[in-house]
Amino acid sequence: LAYTSGDVVITGAFAQAGADTLWAGINATSSGYGFGGQNAIRTLGVLRSVGVSGGFTTGLNVRGGKSDAMDILLDGITIYNHHHFFGLMDAFNPDVLRAVGFYYNIAPAHFSGPPGATLSFLTRTGSQRKFSGSAGVSSTAIRGSLEGPVSQGTGSWLVSGRYSLIGDVDWLGNQNLLQWGLDINRPNSSIFPESRMLVVPKDGHGRFHDIHVKGYYEFNGGKRLTISGYSGGNSAWQKSDRVFRVTGQGNPQQQPRLEIREVSTANDWGNHAVSVRFQQPLTPSSYLTSTAGFSWYEFD
Repeated sequence: LAYTSGDVVITGAFAQAGADTLWAGINATSSGYGFGGQNAIRTLGVLRSVGVSGGFTTGLNVRGGKSDAMDILLDGITIYNHHHFFGLMDAFNPDVLRAVGFYYNIAPAHFSGPPGATLSFLTRTGSQRKFSGSAGVSSTAIRGSLEGPVSQGTGSWLVSGRYSLIGDVDWLGNQNLLQWGLDINRPNSSIFPESRMLVVPKDGHGRFHDIHVKGYYEFNGGKRLTISGYSGGNSAWQKSDRVFRVTGQGNPQQQPRLEIREVSTANDWGNHAVSVRFQQPLTPSSYLTSTAGFSWYEFD
């Protein structure tokens, strides 16, 4: 005895999801990365066709391409240096990130579509209901955020900042991370152990910061204005005593001698971005978005 029924036909439609829904859980996943910071890029290594290089690097290789073939966006504006301390953590405060969109196949039309991939970070707007704040501390940084409503809830503001402790608190090997990132006295497997005595680290310091500011306002008729700003930077330096082999000048018969000299290495950069976005309804089911902004990068 058997029972049958008619055919079951399943129909549906699929539209390209926005960056606020694609891979939205990556923030929570990447916040568990080591060194007390967030690293969304290294978390992307779980995806197919994406390869992540070793520590103290910023490499993300999509389908074997070069690491510089990827575009990093913050609220639609390109960010040229997206990491702190040699790739150990992201240059954005995780408290203000709303979502992360990663496009490495077919990118939406509003993205430039570089040969590697596009990684788009979106910052959230402040609360339109009440004033609030938060703070936190890790082994590498201290951070805090403040937010609140504007004009009885028709708008909001958000300010968030983070400042490093890695140069002030030698906790869990922070100073070693700083030295290794600057390529000073890194562990190696040399068959000559005495080669590690060629460089002896001395004074060193490192710090980073990032500041996020965002304003949001709703006008009559559904018009919306969003202003976003970001400033981040990194500064690290290390002094060392290095052994040099000095030969006799103008006297080839003179035996070479060893001389200790003080050397220093540094890594300093700053990245800043400002964007303005205006949304205006066209029909009950469509709207027009206009975005303007600029970003600049400085290094020493």
